[in-house]
Amino acid sequence: MFNWFRQWKRRRTLRDRPILDVDWNATLERVPLVKALSVDEQARLRAMATWFLDEKDFYAAGDLDLTHPMMLTISAQACLPVLDLGYHWLDGWYSIYVYPGHFRTRREYRDQHGIMQSDHRRLAGEAHSAGGIVLSWNDVVDHVAVDDDGDNVIIHEIAHKLDMRNGHADGFPPLRRGMDHGQWSRAMREAYDHLNRGVRRGDPEIDPYAATEPAEFFAVTSEYFFEAPQTLQRVYPEVYRQLHRFYRGNIAA
Repeated sequence: MFNWFRQWKRRRTLRDRPILDVDWNATLERVPLVKALSVDEQARLRAMATWFLDEKDFYAAGDLDLTHPMMLTISAQACLPVLDLGYHWLDGWYSIYVYPGHFRTRREYRDQHGIMQSDHRRLAGEAHSAGGIVLSWNDVVDHVAVDDDGDNVIIHEIAHKLDMRNGHADGFPPLRRGMDHGQWSRAMREAYDHLNRGVRRGDPEIDPYAATEPAEFFAVTSEYFFEAPQTLQRVYPEVYRQLHRFYRGNIAA
């Protein structure tokens, strides 16, 4: 019953609160990654972005003036990873906080002696397991400007949210039916270990932040999958194949 109501509500949203042509065309010009999609893909993404704008709650943080074009820029890219997975993968969370630039967070952790410690970090984005995502608008703009550098803070944080659908972020999201868990684990582990060796040598072949932990490896390689697929396919072909199965639902050539 609930699924029927949700589908009905989304059909009404497309009818009553569509994204205007002038706004969508402006988004295509702002986001080359979206403009490069086929006509059919753009149409499906436009529908998802319409639902995203309607269902998610956007909050301006700091002194940011958050406008409709800015929210549409975020929405279109946030829906890109689920274009073939299905919009329901973005269900279950609602908030997007947008700061003007990097924001500070306080993290508490227990050290090796069992004593609680805390530190402060400056971040461009963050995903919360019990909530939504936080973004730096300056970083959104910087990443949109270059569409083939493997750097996209929105895709990065959405990848974390997908990863969290079966618990905490650990680099192992719920896989599509038919995907082999062993193949996924092996491809990711071998590439992660290879990248860490490269970081220690000082010559990593992709963003070294991916070597931080498995969750970050999945999020960073997801950025490369959408923004710089040729690089990912060349450096870590098995990771590329697994991400192609996950995001696209078929086997990459």
